[in-house]
Amino acid sequence: MIKLVPFIPADAVIISGDRTNTEAANLNQIAGPAFTLIEDNRPIACGGYRIHGVAEAWCALGEQAKGKNLLTVIRRIKKEMDRQQRKEQLYKIYAENTESEKFLEHLGFVKKNNIFVR
Repeated sequence: MIKLVPFIPADAVIISGDRTNTEAANLNQIAGPAFTLIEDNRPIACGGYRIHGVAEAWCALGEQAKGKNLLTVIRRIKKEMDRQQRKEQLYKIYAENTESEKFLEHLGFVKKNNIFVR
């Protein structure tokens, strides 16, 4: 069963296997709402928003999230990001990188002038 829990920087390190990017993970924890999806007590995906008047979306998907769990992961993340978008009253969202752009498109956002809207 996949659980949704608050994000901690170690989750991004575990998912990516990259210990060199801890500054971004720390920023992600404090710059806005963030969450992690856990399966078998291991983080498999995480995401959230960095809020600076508008939001900058980010995400990280581990191999376990991309496999048999992909549809469940996308649905859970979409539900949580929708909730956060309503709560924070976000109307413009920027993507952090190409992977985040693709993921926002999967979640139903449309890119207009480098900004994702719904």
